[in-house]
Amino acid sequence: MITITDVCKKYGNKWVVDRISLQVGQGKTLVLLGTSGSGKTTLLKMINFLIAPTSGTIHLNNKNVAESDPAQLRRSIGYVIQQVGLFPHYTNRRNIELTLKLNNWPESQRQSRGQELLKLVGLSEEDGDRYPHELSGGQQQRVGIARALANDPPVILMDEPFGALDPITKQNLIVELVAKQLFKDKTVVIVTHDVFEAITLGDTICLLDQGKAQQIGTPKELLFHPTSQFVKEFFDSQRLRLEMQIVRLSEVYPVLQSDTGEAEDIVEIAPEQSVWEALEIIERKNLTQIAVGNSSLSLKITTPAALVKAFYLFKSNYLTPAAE
Repeated sequence: MITITDVCKKYGNKWVVDRISLQVGQGKTLVLLGTSGSGKTTLLKMINFLIAPTSGTIHLNNKNVAESDPAQLRRSIGYVIQQVGLFPHYTNRRNIELTLKLNNWPESQRQSRGQELLKLVGLSEEDGDRYPHELSGGQQQRVGIARALANDPPVILMDEPFGALDPITKQNLIVELVAKQLFKDKTVVIVTHDVFEAITLGDTICLLDQGKAQQIGTPKELLFHPTSQFVKEFFDSQRLRLEMQIVRLSEVYPVLQSDTGEAEDIVEIAPEQSVWEALEIIERKNLTQIAVGNSSLSLKITTPAALVKAFYLFKSNYLTPAAE
């Protein structure tokens, strides 16, 4: 869906983006991750031609964006920014329906689609009739996401979409978006400096530093097989949590030991939950045993200690091929 080939951007004598090449498949999510000034937002804005590359090409669905009509190009792409960018004098419902109006949807269809989107992002009819300043930051971000989805675009660009939210609101919203599969079948590019956000949402991560791609790969590849000291150190401060977040219970199931003790008050945890999420449930509910299933739904009764041991066994087995 998106092909970026040898793209560069230069301001004066400074290369802000330096020879980046990557592809984003249809229905996949790419995260542009890095510190401030690493070129993330510049690269994102070149995809919808808000910024023209100094050199290189960007193709969207096999068409060079530099040869597209800019207005039509941007109307065909959903766009979410950090400060939401809602019109304060429009109701939230009207903000959501704005893109539909620009694309000449009949009023009845705009209203129906607006109502559908409010429900999809977890807002009420009353929220739709309010104005942006009457909503919390997290609710405003939901309106911004609904607006980006309104025209059912195949591509969505998100520039620090959760950056203005407090950590708890951010994490809850991200978990909810994943659970609802809100971006299913969409090709999404997200800019962030938040590593939790990156590994939770990204199928592929492009880690940038000083305009250069330091490593492009899956979250597991960047965490378990970093190609440089820079990549390793970038994740080190939160490494254990991040690794446990990307490993699913279904992945540790084969090496998970069953508990031989008597089972009492067992809580079953779904196999698609991460090891980290399972440990959070265990701590919150003060559990001594849990039941973990695999794809065939056979259950193992196990303990928190056995779950942690299984995680380290999985990690060791995962790392072995690279060591050889």
